Amino acid sequence: MTYLINLSLTLLIFFSNLSFANDNKIIFEINNNIYSTLDFKYRVNYLEEINRIKYSPNLEKDLKNDFFNSVLFFEYVINNKNLNPILKTESKKIFEKIKNQFELMDNLKEEVILKNINYDYARKIVLEDLLNNYRDYIFSDPNDIDFIYNYRINYITFPIDNL
Repeated sequence: MTYLINLSLTLLIFFSNLSFANDNKIIFEINNNIYSTLDFKYRVNYLEEINRIKYSPNLEKDLKNDFFNSVLFFEYVINNKNLNPILKTESKKIFEKIKNQFELMDNLKEEVILKNINYDYARKIVLEDLLNNYRDYIFSDPNDIDFIYNYRINYITFPIDNL
């Protein structure tokens, strides 16, 4: 009888671990860092808490693309000697501000919040750095600035009765 109980418990533990392992799959890998569905779930939970919005399941592809892009920017900043110190100092400041402003600590771990702040802030500083590098070119011709908005659309409307 004890043999049957031990066998049942062993099988139960084995299959419960197997089902958990199937739930956490690798989504992508960057610089030998693996990002799984669990990391993606934490990202979505963070975004929902910060934005106070519940995302629909049909946005999963867009959210995964956003997660991938955020991680790419983060990995770039980690390997950049100029931007990495900025990320470290500013993300800590943002974390303290968010920690005091929102009640995130109830729903998310501190590590998850800080990691996601790093992802978002890395994207911000990389884009700012790129724009600053091309600042002279962008503002070189003031007449060119509004060129993308300089369109006229002509249209004709007909009343349905006179067709």
